[in-house]
Amino acid sequence: MQINRYRLKDDFKAWEHVPFPLRTGGAHICKESVYYMSQELVADIYLYVCFPADNKDWNDFDYVEVLDENFAQPYTPFYNYLENGGEYFDFLKTVIMAYNAAMDSLEFLERIDDIKEGTDNNEQD
Repeated sequence: MQINRYRLKDDFKAWEHVPFPLRTGGAHICKESVYYMSQELVADIYLYVCFPADNKDWNDFDYVEVLDENFAQPYTPFYNYLENGGEYFDFLKTVIMAYNAAMDSLEFLERIDDIKEGTDNNEQD
């Protein structure tokens, strides 16, 4: 099980490429952002993607958050697994698969591994 890593495509412009309604201002993690979008992944676990005024330093750690809406905080098991790997449980696997699918569906992003390897790796597990 792998959590995919992403970056913005070089030609990204939020107002042209984001298929979801953008909200103005920042979200939980990046209050200085100009726009953000959110999407429910599974059972009150939400994906937030923020867009600062200057996207040149955008990365999927500082500007993307997987948030547990029930506790209004980052979904800790996701970030622990991202940093350390190791064992995962069924719900975490469901969240990771939903995260990868949601991020893969965003046409303005590209997987970092695909950029390095020049491949299209759609493997989920």
